Amino acid sequence: MTDVTNEEHGLREQLEAERKARREAERLAAENARLLYDRQDELELLEMVAAASNEATAIEPALGAAIVHVCAHMRWPVGHAYLVDPATGALRPSGVWYLEDEERYAAFREASEQPGVVPWLPSQVMTTGESAWVTDIDDVPDIREASALHRVQIGKDAGLRAGFAFPMLIGTRPAGVLEFFTPGPAATDPGLVHIMDQIGVQLGRVVELERSNADLEAFAYVASHDLAEPLRSVAGFVALLERQYGDRLDDRAREFIAYAVDGVERMQRMIDDLLLYARAGTSDLRLERVDAGELVAGALRDLGTAVAERGATVEVGTLPVLRADPGQLQRVFLNLLGNAIKYTAPGVSPLVTVSGRTAGDDAEIAVADNGIGIDPAEVERAFEMFARLPGNAGYQGTGLGLAISRRIVERHGGRLWVEPNAEGGSVFALRLPLP
Repeated sequence: MTDVTNEEHGLREQLEAERKARREAERLAAENARLLYDRQDELELLEMVAAASNEATAIEPALGAAIVHVCAHMRWPVGHAYLVDPATGALRPSGVWYLEDEERYAAFREASEQPGVVPWLPSQVMTTGESAWVTDIDDVPDIREASALHRVQIGKDAGLRAGFAFPMLIGTRPAGVLEFFTPGPAATDPGLVHIMDQIGVQLGRVVELERSNADLEAFAYVASHDLAEPLRSVAGFVALLERQYGDRLDDRAREFIAYAVDGVERMQRMIDDLLLYARAGTSDLRLERVDAGELVAGALRDLGTAVAERGATVEVGTLPVLRADPGQLQRVFLNLLGNAIKYTAPGVSPLVTVSGRTAGDDAEIAVADNGIGIDPAEVERAFEMFARLPGNAGYQGTGLGLAISRRIVERHGGRLWVEPNAEGGSVFALRLPLP
């Protein structure tokens, strides 16, 4: 009887151990599933912010998208961005906010945007260059700066208790700080901190790109002024020389003057095109619904003299309505049509055909010519700045027209390329999203 009792007891213990093992396995499986879900959710957050950063050409839209995505992911009601002033190195509040309840957090926003306010949490990030997480503001050591303490107190009055901030980095140097707040204590999430650090690097690249574009535009304006001024002086003195001493100059001297005038004019065209290239990458796009046919007609009016002098025939088919910046896109057509008319063999009348079609959600416009064509091995080089292709030596130009055109088209979310024309010459095609 004892043996039977011991056997039953052993079976019960074994069964209970198996139940405990099963419950532990289920717990671990549920925990792993939750962790996997959290990590997947965080990767999706990273992908969304990366997509918004890649599409942005200015920092504030990228910051706005990042703050909204992060607040939605963390379910925290307040998010805000600070930027470093490149001139002074000081941290300044931006106008980029997410406030779940604007009325409730209005005083906190006002306190954050006061001149001279030293935000405690972003200051910590700027000092260390690393993320900072406050699980409960009451556990923070004494804050001595009066303005920072005032902001913290107003946040507490609005119910904010926990905070988190991370840097936007250019290399190892902070270019700004994003901060987030929530009511109630919140424990540090190391996985989320890691994801936020990666987001900070992405946003830092947008800041760097925006500043590089601003520097490029500023350089282009300064360089154009510094170059254009002496050019105007040279042109003026050459004109004065011809006007005052023209009756004493022989044919050789007049030829030299013509060379000088031609050089000045070519340099001025290059300066103008450099400015166009800088603006094509930095100026804001004024997008609206535009008829591509009207833009082509406007470009042809500007090219009227060239069309008449070359005896060109330009046939324009039905073209789509696009969402674009009219001035910039007309510049593209001006360049493509101008090249089609210019780059034809001597004695050949230019024949240019402009056609359009839809391709899914995109519109495609082709400019076909009967010109000298482009070697297939040189098609990408044709879009480089100052490109001079074999066979183009006898044609004047700055070598910037196609580079400008591609830059404009790509900023519109499209692409521009060239293919051989089956009937001789080239076909330049651009594809843009339909409105």
